[in-house]
Amino acid sequence: MRVSQAIYLRAVNKTYQSYTKCHFLLYQISEVGKLCEIDLLHRYHDCYRLTKITGFLNNVEIFSEVPKERWSYSLPSGAWNDIKEGALKVVVSVSFQTTTSNRTYTQCLRFDFGKKPFLLQGLNVDIARKKALDTLLATREELKLHSSVWREGSGDIVAWPETSDMSSQDLLLLKKYKLPERIENVIPAQIIDGEMTVHNYKRVMHQLLFTEELFMKKEISR
Repeated sequence: MRVSQAIYLRAVNKTYQSYTKCHFLLYQISEVGKLCEIDLLHRYHDCYRLTKITGFLNNVEIFSEVPKERWSYSLPSGAWNDIKEGALKVVVSVSFQTTTSNRTYTQCLRFDFGKKPFLLQGLNVDIARKKALDTLLATREELKLHSSVWREGSGDIVAWPETSDMSSQDLLLLKKYKLPERIENVIPAQIIDGEMTVHNYKRVMHQLLFTEELFMKKEISR
């Protein structure tokens, strides 16, 4: 199974910004089964919407529709549903629109094959001035963390020889105290380039606390 993306197409003026992005899902039916539903998760920003879904079976188009619902699409029924083998490619077009700037907008595209775990594809749009975006990307790169288990001896954190195998205890620790999977959710544009107001005070301070925790972890990990 493989998920790839096309580049955003952007239309911008002083008050309105619009993007369209295509995601390509290619998989073997015999390996993963039947794709049932495609969703944009509601707990993230609602500036996104599904605009078009197209399916190809062995490079032959079998359906192409504009979803009736903004965030959800159920694949249509047809003779192709009875096919047990072959390569199915699904092209999902997602649009993004906003009238605000100095913000980070995250979203998650979910592919439902009728059983868990679901296949998730993260989406992200940062809107800010170029200088602020450069600072934002540099900060995210600096704070990007890699999962590892800390070991302690005599009160000092010491380096541990790298091994290819992890014990069951190490895996349990990483599962319980896992790091943020997407740095965009921790370092948004509004903490790099945005004025503090009565309306955004709580959100900005919340993200600043997350950022401070990452800086502290980087310092004690040296």
